[in-house]
Amino acid sequence: MIPVLQWCDHEGREQSLPVTDRVFIGRTCAGVPNGKRITLIDKNVSRDHAVITFSGHCFTVRDTSRNGTRLNGVRITSGVEHAVRNGDEIEIGAFKFSVAMGEFDQRYADSGTAETQTVSLDEVVTHLVADVRGFSTVSQKLNSSLIYDVMSELFDELSRQVHANSGTIKDYAGDAIFAFWEHGREADPKYAVLACQAAVKQMEVCGDILKSLPEQYSELRQLQIGWGVATGEVTLSHYGIRNENMAVVGDSTNLAFRLAALANKTLEAPIVVCETTAQLIGLSLPLVSLGYVDTKGRSGKEHVFGIKATP
Repeated sequence: MIPVLQWCDHEGREQSLPVTDRVFIGRTCAGVPNGKRITLIDKNVSRDHAVITFSGHCFTVRDTSRNGTRLNGVRITSGVEHAVRNGDEIEIGAFKFSVAMGEFDQRYADSGTAETQTVSLDEVVTHLVADVRGFSTVSQKLNSSLIYDVMSELFDELSRQVHANSGTIKDYAGDAIFAFWEHGREADPKYAVLACQAAVKQMEVCGDILKSLPEQYSELRQLQIGWGVATGEVTLSHYGIRNENMAVVGDSTNLAFRLAALANKTLEAPIVVCETTAQLIGLSLPLVSLGYVDTKGRSGKEHVFGIKATP
């Protein structure tokens, strides 16, 4: 028997939804099919607020919001999978969700689990890495505050385009931003397309930002950005004592960073896409083969593609 979420909507009507794998809860949950999302009308609810997961007899809730999620009246740590048991109450904004679980599933949920636990989730993900290059050179010539001003504007826009295309920002790694799109257990072309659309939009708006910089920032107009997009199976989990930091582990994760390092540098293309992503995209975006390339730290050659610029 599978877990069931029960709640009252904003009009006071009783609702229920079985959780067969994952349910996304938020104000919009853009890009998530209707049967997999619960949308809530509440200003205190984030666009993508929480994820409910039922996998391998484990039933968990993970907060992904700014305003927080409460489990049995206690605010849970953001980004950490918290075990949920029969009769528990999940509070999101003004809404309260009760949990009903069958005896078979409850037996697994209560078998020595702690209040919070680390759960691994294996699924297909499309990664997007945008690598901003050239700051080391200009940092010798410009005041750090000027560099920060431009860096902040670029990263705000890079982040905005990820969110606008229903992606998740994993990390800001040095001068790079790392985002990903979860497909689920099977590859879904629409998430590969969303990731590439985000890269194209990032390229357009960041190019405009750099070109329009005032004279005092003129040294920064020549900054280069390389985008790498790769799709593959990964494990989503958490490492060590810093559970708030989610880990995305897989060869495709490493590949996305390697492709970003080649883009606009070794390869004359700003956005470099792996073969798996290219196959998923199909004719949705104009692609051109860039041939086979070596990727640092990986054996064999990777067939890569660039996204053609549109008029």
